Amino acid sequence: MSHREVDLTPMYPFSVLWNAAPWVRLLCAIVYPWGVGAQTWMAPAGALLYAAPFFMGARLTRNRMAFVPLAVVAVVWFCVPVFAMNTFFLFQRFAMFIFPFYALIFRGVAESEVAQRGVKARALASQALLAAVCIGFLGVQGARTVRFAEESADFDAVVAAVEPAQRGLMLVFDKRSPAADNPDLYDNFALWYQAEHRGLVDFNAAWFPPQIVRYRLDRVPAVGPSDVAPAPLSEHFDWRRYQGRSYRYFFVRHTSPIPVGLFANAECRVVLLKSAGTWSVYERQSCRGG
Repeated sequence: MSHREVDLTPMYPFSVLWNAAPWVRLLCAIVYPWGVGAQTWMAPAGALLYAAPFFMGARLTRNRMAFVPLAVVAVVWFCVPVFAMNTFFLFQRFAMFIFPFYALIFRGVAESEVAQRGVKARALASQALLAAVCIGFLGVQGARTVRFAEESADFDAVVAAVEPAQRGLMLVFDKRSPAADNPDLYDNFALWYQAEHRGLVDFNAAWFPPQIVRYRLDRVPAVGPSDVAPAPLSEHFDWRRYQGRSYRYFFVRHTSPIPVGLFANAECRVVLLKSAGTWSVYERQSCRGG
């Protein structure tokens, strides 16, 4: 049995997902360079960036090679599915290249030519508006970053209370981040314990074939892909079924009281080790029979 034979059907009941008509993808090319979470302001801002070179008097370059990067992105954008090889958001990942590669297909115009064509005022106004949009966008992202640093400090506080190099399980009741304006940001956030403190946290992407480091198929944990999607693990966690005894720490993200009996079992004592804001960490301590 190979990793590519692992049954992920319960989690992904499809092998390839297109799910976007060409005209929808065209609209996405206006919005996605700003972020996957569509917001009203992204459409006019994107339209402005596409129109800006023309307003500023720029012309298409005669260098054919300058069109190659944008052409490659266009092929990916319209010909690559949303999901394949157990990986979501395939074509969307290339959105970050659209604006830079679009700019490459234009050449500037000499100052004298701009004056002769009578577009200097329009070009200056376009530059000012374009700069304002970019500065505003960076300002918003900077403010979100600062707010998120404050919001996520709760996790740093609970991690400071645990020992490194231990096994952990994350149970996320609310994965939204109001600070970052992201509905899914905390979905796998407890993996930072693994990244920064040499631990091992489930659910783990080491299940999936594309990963460089994967679980051995004879040592996969009880918490698999079908246990975290479509329903989150926090909704149906069962101590015995998911071998709670094998984990020392349980990282819980919640914005409401944690359900009583979440870790109910007859073999191990589980205690609240630390709680800070929206994060709590529990520790499995003594167990019967070792």
